[in-house]
Amino acid sequence: MSSSSSSSSSSASKDRYQTVDVTRDGRAIAAKGSKIEFKAPTGDTLSAGYQARYQDSQVFSPRKIFLQDAGRSMLLLTPDRRSTLVKYDTEYGKNIGEVSLKIADTLDYPIDSITTPSKFSELQQSPVVQAVGVSGNSLFDVRWDSRSPGDVLALSEDQRFVKASRNFRFTSVATTGAGHVVAGSNDGHIRLFTRKNDELEASGPMVSPWKRPKTDLGQLADKVTGVDTTRDGTWVVWTTDKYIAVVNTTFKTGGHVASGFEKAMGKEKPSALICKLSDQDLEAMGITEDDVHFTTATFDQGTYMGDDNILEQNIVTSTGPFMVRWKFRHIKNDYGKTRDRPGVRRAEVVRQKEEITARKFTYDKDEVVAALESDLSFMKLSGEEDDQEAEEEESPHASRVLKFNAGDDDYEEEEEDDEDDEEFEP
Repeated sequence: MSSSSSSSSSSASKDRYQTVDVTRDGRAIAAKGSKIEFKAPTGDTLSAGYQARYQDSQVFSPRKIFLQDAGRSMLLLTPDRRSTLVKYDTEYGKNIGEVSLKIADTLDYPIDSITTPSKFSELQQSPVVQAVGVSGNSLFDVRWDSRSPGDVLALSEDQRFVKASRNFRFTSVATTGAGHVVAGSNDGHIRLFTRKNDELEASGPMVSPWKRPKTDLGQLADKVTGVDTTRDGTWVVWTTDKYIAVVNTTFKTGGHVASGFEKAMGKEKPSALICKLSDQDLEAMGITEDDVHFTTATFDQGTYMGDDNILEQNIVTSTGPFMVRWKFRHIKNDYGKTRDRPGVRRAEVVRQKEEITARKFTYDKDEVVAALESDLSFMKLSGEEDDQEAEEEESPHASRVLKFNAGDDDYEEEEEDDEDDEEFEP
């Protein structure tokens, strides 16, 4: 991985970058304190930006930004009014609506996590806000037309799935391209829900009530802090504090291949492949396992392969100033093999000059935008090493491991035998 950073003259400022999103053409939109900034892929500042304000003119620092309506508007989650969604006109920096979600007959339930109703739906033009989120023990749908009067949006029972448990909390949520939902929770469970685009895009309120999850991948007790899925829903990754876990959601039943999002997996429920930093990685990074606190691991945005197909190639997370990548094809190669210990191939690690506070993959490019405390870093994931590796992998018995070199951001190459280097098939 190689990286370039934008210049920053306010590194001593108490404000820091806390969230970032990326437009279809690769521009970064980031919040540094209350200021919304725009950066080109070169790192150059595109405009003076503007401050995030409620409609009563009070300034706030967004805890999350995500674009919608093909980038023409964006939704902001707020730090103090945690049940409130704020909609901004991206270009003009105008607050064009805000609404408090009334979940379970109260306004006191915070929005813990929220995402688009289907993967990449943010690239489509739609003035009506649609989203899927989690709050406490509730998983919910949002359909909000900011042009309508009213500052409270009450969610009906059909718009919520509630897990009745005193100490249970949903922690994270993600969607597939078809609109299916994966949700993680504090008890280590991963639940797969059937949802479809035609249900989400129907006019008026959500027309399809939430049902019980088709599959519960609960198998590890550690709290889930983040989830993601490939566009086609075939693979799911979830994050805990010390490791990430990957599963394939497809299985054979009745002579055909089914998805755990649409049919209960039952006895075909898979074992997760655990990926974590090795002792060698930790030593090279100059940290211990106690210092590792992974942020949500995500797949890249994928390369368009025609016929509406996307090929994801990377899984990336971070801890402190370290960006950590596993190549997805290596994980797929190892997935079906017998495993007697956690971990797959060595991770590729790049150290940034500051803590990584947020990140977002660009579209159709092998690049990730990392928000540091006082800067933005545009990082290319591929380079000469990857090109050489692709050539060497023409031999099925050789694979390369990229090893962190503590002296700089270079990597040493190792050869290892891999007699069974074939991708997993259900």
